[in-house]
Amino acid sequence: MSEELKNCVVHVSDWQMQCCGEPFKIGGAVEWLLHRNGKPSEIYDGLVDYYYQHHNNQWRELYKAVGVVDRIMALYYYEIEPPSEDKRGTREFFYKKAVEVNEADGWEADDGDLKFRGYEVYLSNCTIRPAEKYEVTFS
Repeated sequence: MSEELKNCVVHVSDWQMQCCGEPFKIGGAVEWLLHRNGKPSEIYDGLVDYYYQHHNNQWRELYKAVGVVDRIMALYYYEIEPPSEDKRGTREFFYKKAVEVNEADGWEADDGDLKFRGYEVYLSNCTIRPAEKYEVTFS
């Protein structure tokens, strides 16, 4: 069962791109494996429909997406370390800035104290369907 979407917003983490991602650019076609993290969530200034995934081998949890890149926003954040007395706490990330870019390779430079964290990618002409086992080639 395919889901046709006119537009789709995908969050692409910096580390996913740096490890295994292929560079992409505005106007380019992409074929990605994606996952949903429950309901759509707000990363920066919009709702994210899916998350780029290149490390989950649970193929039944993944979707295959085909679309055209319309817009790429590089996301920058600052982080707050957990209090020193509670090292078990998790870091908190606060998105502070988004910069429109024409292409993405996962290696955007930090901006002072703001750290590059990933991209919000706006796709058009999306077709999304459950992934097939043969399409998930990473372990």
